[in-house]
Amino acid sequence: MEQEKRILIRKQFEISSNKDKKNVILYLLDMGYDNKDLTEILGVNVKKIYNIKAAKLNQHYMEQIIGTKIYGLVAELVREDENQIADLAMKGYSIDDIVIRIGYSKGTVGNIAQRVIVERKLKVPTKKEIKQGKKGKEKGTEKNISTTQNKKRTKRFSMEQANSEEIERLKRNYAQNKIESNREAIKRIIIKLGDEKITDLTKKKILEYCKEIVKYDGTLTEDEYRILTDVITRDEAIPDMSGIRFVLDVCTQQHNFLPAMKLLNNCIEIYGSLPQLEEARDVISKTHRKQLMINSLEKDGNVEKTMREFGAQEAEVREIKRVYIDTNKEQSGNKQRDKRMNKKDDGIEM
Repeated sequence: MEQEKRILIRKQFEISSNKDKKNVILYLLDMGYDNKDLTEILGVNVKKIYNIKAAKLNQHYMEQIIGTKIYGLVAELVREDENQIADLAMKGYSIDDIVIRIGYSKGTVGNIAQRVIVERKLKVPTKKEIKQGKKGKEKGTEKNISTTQNKKRTKRFSMEQANSEEIERLKRNYAQNKIESNREAIKRIIIKLGDEKITDLTKKKILEYCKEIVKYDGTLTEDEYRILTDVITRDEAIPDMSGIRFVLDVCTQQHNFLPAMKLLNNCIEIYGSLPQLEEARDVISKTHRKQLMINSLEKDGNVEKTMREFGAQEAEVREIKRVYIDTNKEQSGNKQRDKRMNKKDDGIEM
């Protein structure tokens, strides 16, 4: 990796939290980097690395740093080093030769080489095969070269895909951990709160925890909607429109309109028929009705049946069918066609 990138990693490492620093060190140790190279990459002393090594923090350290800027930088470092070492190993270079070329210690190069060879199922050529390969190249035809290039490209794609899948798995695990930790935080607040008067700070915390759950693609549970309704309507002289808007937005995104209707009905009962509440209830009611019509059309596409069930005009139902059913089918068909075309293109030599 270029010197500029290493400087960027070190600067970002220096401003990271202590927890992220420890997790980054553990991550790089697991990837095969030895103490000497870690001191050069991150600028930490060997004693600190030994202490962290001995402590063996949370085994899910990768999941804890996956969304941080420093993780993006070190993951890029690891990926580039892996590719370079794997490429040199496949060309027949010895560990000592690779050490000279990339500047890492023998321990780091050996660890990474061993790991990538196992993980990527690479067959490293022997000295005899290298010798034979050199003779074969002299007699090689254009067809053989083309076949070799295709195999290399396929192997490279498989490795990139494997790395991508691993990162996606870590992201999913990280998201799930965030969702669960926010749910636990809400439960702790509710237990502690009991029947006491809720403060603005507590209300803000609960809303933030719910927003975090939604941010990581979590679906709010019935209990969480009930808690939100209670929090939004408790001890307020006027409706909390910010909290109400959040619930309405989430319900609309997740096509779950009943909690939104319950909240608005409760608010109207408490605060009266205020224009903004009535308007919001009208919008949610219409959106809910449209979603039910879409669901009905998705089942059998029967326009007449949907008209009778919802007392709707034919023009309205046909427009919904055109926009939400027919267009989606067309887009889905186009995606399948593009996927097939891409598969064909993969086999074409450029």
